[in-house]
Amino acid sequence: MSWPKGSGYGRGRGRGGYRWRRGWSQGLGEPQPQQPVPAQTWPLPPGFKRIAAVVDENKGLDSRISPIYGRAPYIALVDLDPNGNIASINIVPNPALNTQQGAGIATTQYILSTGATTIIASNIGPNTQAFLRQHGIQVITVPPGTTLKQALTQLTQHP
Repeated sequence: MSWPKGSGYGRGRGRGGYRWRRGWSQGLGEPQPQQPVPAQTWPLPPGFKRIAAVVDENKGLDSRISPIYGRAPYIALVDLDPNGNIASINIVPNPALNTQQGAGIATTQYILSTGATTIIASNIGPNTQAFLRQHGIQVITVPPGTTLKQALTQLTQHP
């Protein structure tokens, strides 16, 4: 019995060869921490207000508020005109979804970079709450599964 050419035991292929012996000790191939992508949003006209909500789906006003803050799949950015009417809705993937640590703070930093002054969520951790207080961001807490439309209605009725 013979082994196929290029395979076999003891030829340095089972553990990655050279890269395994020297590369890992030199830091090659180690995972790099992911940083949130900078917001690509438009500036707000005077008098407008931007609200961010962490949502589970991309269904516009029918999107449901996520029970998790930092690892919510999407962030809804809603612009309200000076009269409190919805001017635009933009739902974007959460760039901090797959971060290894500090997803709540990374999500908050992304939201702050968009210019939002209010966040709608169902559950926010204590470190993130402290971070939001330091930056003067208003937090509206709603039960998980509430639709974005219901949350916005609640917000506009009780500013």
